[in-house]
Amino acid sequence: MKHLSYDDALNKVMNYYDEWGYERALQYLRELSSSGKIPLMSRVKIQDIITERCATPSARTLRRKFKKGL
Repeated sequence: MKHLSYDDALNKVMNYYDEWGYERALQYLRELSSSGKIPLMSRVKIQDIITERCATPSARTLRRKFKKGL
């Protein structure tokens, strides 16, 4: 079985994240990994990316936070 390229897998997971959110994107990523469509190293790298994206506040959130504090 041929693996998806890293870029293809990243695009698919990020699109899934945008549509369904963090938890569902992680489930989708695990499915890709367990079915053998992506290697473990790709899964780890992509998981780090979506976790960082989820944990990093958006520019809009930061603007609202700092407006309240002023």
